Amino acid sequence: MKIDNCCCLCIEESKNNGDDLIWKDGLQLCQECYNRYSESGYNEKIMALNAIKKYRNLIRKLGD
Repeated sequence: MKIDNCCCLCIEESKNNGDDLIWKDGLQLCQECYNRYSESGYNEKIMALNAIKKYRNLIRKLGD
């Protein structure tokens, strides 16, 4: 799995080599996650923390 062309929140790999991903606040997001992220200030804060947690879990799984 390549994580450089994935959405930071849903960890789904981009079908267009990352060209369809949206950069927002240092996060690389698919359209669906971007819409949820942009709904409110609360979502922006909590979803950024969730992205960190998902990457930590992914790194832990890859290390095993």
